[in-house]
Amino acid sequence: MSEQKQGRYTEEIKTLHKVAERVAAGESMASILQLTPGDMAFFESRAYEFHRQGQLEKAEEVALGILALDEKRVYPLLVLGDVALRRRDVEQAVMWLERAAEEEAEDVDVLIRLGEALLRAGSLERAHQVLDCVIAAGGAGDEVYARRARALKGVVRGRQRESMSASSPQPAG
Repeated sequence: MSEQKQGRYTEEIKTLHKVAERVAAGESMASILQLTPGDMAFFESRAYEFHRQGQLEKAEEVALGILALDEKRVYPLLVLGDVALRRRDVEQAVMWLERAAEEEAEDVDVLIRLGEALLRAGSLERAHQVLDCVIAAGGAGDEVYARRARALKGVVRGRQRESMSASSPQPAG
């Protein structure tokens, strides 16, 4: 290897070490790469478009790329949760949506989706609690969220009653 190539290689290694140190210190790749909020919003809009068009693999790929740049972004977590729900992978959906709720604990969009995922996963008590938060927040002023939360909570109560009646002893007859 020529001295020039060796020198360039050494500089690249030093740069990678600096980046790794910054990431290890908690800085996002988006910040290191000096991506603007507009840049990130553009990427999120692409994930949304792919999701809206039913191109789930592409939506998932873009959402994972966004998370690689900034793991605290909520929107790609919602996309990944929705993709998992559409694939009927409720455990995966709950995982993504729980992560979103860790970042935005009072966001009713996050909570309503998490409540639905928990309901589908059979985590009825937790679904009940999450949906109660949406209802208590009044859907954050959006009646659609409040109505959806009440409807989902009705399903939760119905499943809880079914579960209780299935586990209680039947009268002899």
